[in-house]
Amino acid sequence: MLWSVLFCLFGASAAVSSMCMSEQCFSLDGGGWNVALGKIHFGGNVPGDLTTDLQRARIVPDPLRDDNFQNSTIWDQSGWTYTKTFVFAGPSQYSQVLLVVNGIKKPANITLNGQFIGTTVDQFQRYFWDVQKALKDGDNVISIQFTAEKSSRQMACSGGWDWAPYGLDTHAIWQSIYFAPVRTAALEHLVVQQFYQGGYPLSRLADGSASFTVKVGGWYYVGKAGSYSWKVEMEGAHAEKMVNLNMGSNYVELNLTNVKPNLWWPQGYGKQPLYTVSASLDGWTTKREIGFRVFALVTGNDTSASYHTKDGVGSKDFTMMFRVNGVPIYARGANVVPMQELEGRYDYPAHKSTTQMVRYSAAAGMNLLRIWGGGIFQFDEFYDECDRLGVIVYHDMMYAQRGHAPEDAPKEWSVWELKYQIRRLSHHPSIVIWDGCNECNGKGEVTTLVTPTVASVDKSRTIWASCPAGGWKGGADTWYSQPTGGKLELAHGKFESHGPYMHGSGWKTVNSKEKLSLFTPKLPPTISKGKQPVGPQHKGQFKSEFGCTVMSSFESMTSTLSPKNWGLHTPPFKQRNYCVDNIIESYFGKQDLDKVGTLPFQKQLYQSLLSQGLFIKSELEQFRAGNWWGTVIWQLNDIWPTGGWASLEFENNRWKPLHHFLQSSTFQSVMGVCGDDGSCYLRNDDGAPFKGKVTLNLVKFSDGSRTEIASRSMSLPAGGGQISWFCAGKQSGSQCEAWSSVVAAHNCPTTADCILIVEALDDKNTLRSRNVVPLTNLKDMALTTPTMVSAVVASANGNTAQLNVTVSGGAGVFVVLTTVVTGYFSDNAMVLPAGTSQIEFYGWEGLDVNMLAETLRVEHLQMYM
Repeated sequence: MLWSVLFCLFGASAAVSSMCMSEQCFSLDGGGWNVALGKIHFGGNVPGDLTTDLQRARIVPDPLRDDNFQNSTIWDQSGWTYTKTFVFAGPSQYSQVLLVVNGIKKPANITLNGQFIGTTVDQFQRYFWDVQKALKDGDNVISIQFTAEKSSRQMACSGGWDWAPYGLDTHAIWQSIYFAPVRTAALEHLVVQQFYQGGYPLSRLADGSASFTVKVGGWYYVGKAGSYSWKVEMEGAHAEKMVNLNMGSNYVELNLTNVKPNLWWPQGYGKQPLYTVSASLDGWTTKREIGFRVFALVTGNDTSASYHTKDGVGSKDFTMMFRVNGVPIYARGANVVPMQELEGRYDYPAHKSTTQMVRYSAAAGMNLLRIWGGGIFQFDEFYDECDRLGVIVYHDMMYAQRGHAPEDAPKEWSVWELKYQIRRLSHHPSIVIWDGCNECNGKGEVTTLVTPTVASVDKSRTIWASCPAGGWKGGADTWYSQPTGGKLELAHGKFESHGPYMHGSGWKTVNSKEKLSLFTPKLPPTISKGKQPVGPQHKGQFKSEFGCTVMSSFESMTSTLSPKNWGLHTPPFKQRNYCVDNIIESYFGKQDLDKVGTLPFQKQLYQSLLSQGLFIKSELEQFRAGNWWGTVIWQLNDIWPTGGWASLEFENNRWKPLHHFLQSSTFQSVMGVCGDDGSCYLRNDDGAPFKGKVTLNLVKFSDGSRTEIASRSMSLPAGGGQISWFCAGKQSGSQCEAWSSVVAAHNCPTTADCILIVEALDDKNTLRSRNVVPLTNLKDMALTTPTMVSAVVASANGNTAQLNVTVSGGAGVFVVLTTVVTGYFSDNAMVLPAGTSQIEFYGWEGLDVNMLAETLRVEHLQMYM
């Protein structure tokens, strides 16, 4: 299903359509809407938004191009009305006809044939009314008028954030509208939750060993009171009873007990089996897919017997770690913001870009995505794909700092919204944590209203005050952080944190200061500073946000900029959130960022992208030297081409260099790295033991030769948090040989003349990770020019193309491939030896080979030094 959470029942088996386009339901989606304000009239679309409809009607230019969003306020005016004429046959044949509105942003009044129906005030709430008496047999007119009322619930980043356009805040009918005719009943919600019945697991649970109770609850809106058969089934389990339903809303419940399924795992730790639960009322069936997992948010030393006291309540202040099915998990991922500021730009109805975003996250090694509280409850496709791929979800409620607290709206709005959304989403095994808000410390109504409401609807999940949070003093159990039914009281643990953030500076923008604040890049990374004892038995921490400002590729940025603005210091960039001057110049030295044109802009953007990737990579390498159980970057996706924070670009989810670094090394379960003092480590966060080797290789800039300087056999127990330290060169006491001496012994004059590649290979010689480690800052490298790098499409098969990348005249250093074709490369921002290397390109749902060949662009570090 997509939009319809309320389905029509006709007493016979009915197909459920993603847009409710069945014989039972009548959709008002699509075109045919008339949009008007005064003398202005044009056609509109639902789902969609006013600004996008204005653009399609050529009344306003593309608001994202240059600074157009600041040049018109026509979409800010109240009184805009969406009207549609439609034919409805025989409304009197039904006991009720429900008008269902799944989502409107900004307050609106709804009328049907001139009769007032209701008001909407909450973007995240589904509304429905019985309109059977207002409908006519034949032509009907529905009207939705946006009002001047300012109080409403909507995504906090509407109108701007430090990565979103300031001032672009539009009206939107952003989800489906349809009629649900009712003869007998309609289903408001089908809620399926699973409850583990065993003891606290400290070792890996086997399939079929854990017992669960499946609680199935149905909310039915009944048009005809009576006694009905209600049946619940799930692959061998079955429960059935007769239920007496009254007119209006009813709740019924059945449990499936002693279910012993195969277990659902986060990506990299096991498979993701899903089970179909069917609920039937008098033969009409609704289905939900669920997965079974035992999730614990651990805040104490759970390897100690004293942790498992009877009836434990409240958090400890020892660690923050996720244990899934008995296994400690290294949670690595990113924060998700809305993909669009203008809802009419979403790719309805399939939301393929949403699915693509999740797949690309998993492809980069992510096993966690956090839904940020200033955005939206995501589309169903997002959670479905997380279920299928084993990406766990840490889920804020839609409250945030900066005036977006629950106190800013009537309490009943929050209660209605939360109950609707939690019932809608709680069957998804990927969602493991509900938390109250973003960066609000869990204070006020977050703890007195929001989290208690969530806990009243879903007792099967971890409840958390905010992100970040300090745990609970009461109201949640010690082992899983699940609600106990008692009063939720805040604790003040120090195990979860946000930051650091490398903000842009050096050129005045809406978010950046003019004063240039340079920093010293951690090249090589300072891993010894992060060194800590690792494992569940030691104090641990969780980093749920940290980031570095970045632009996007030339292909992405120029899609919304006129050629005269192809430069980082042109006027539109005053509004593109952050500048990146300090970040570029910290890595590349002093640059002339006033230049405008194709080649200068390409250089500026390459430098920005590579710098961000290296900054985050260095931070992750230092974190993984310690006992950090979660590293969640800020952020995953862009909402427009800007000076933001993302690893994926706007709309087509093109991978930035950072995303490739995550895939090749820092988000791999088995990862090796060497630091500035010559010390190195290999870390295993896999659910299985690692046996193999780690190799250290130097690539010389002058001739592109690659030399293995060390190879060490490694055997590490199953993770998470298993680590082995060693020296790149010789060891004297506790000191490692300096890099200057190490490289000189292998025909590399200085650390400026070569670069290190650390590879982890298992006992089957399968590459588990490849980590490129600069031994000096980029600006200090003794790069050979002219180095030539070229790429051609050699062959293609289905959605995959094979590319030959040829390097001559030295090494290819941080070679970046870019194309307008949607997809990603098997490797990128890579260091290549002299000769020809094979790289693959994976197209998204089809591959235009000719377009790939025509638009394939090659960049490398030597071009821009």
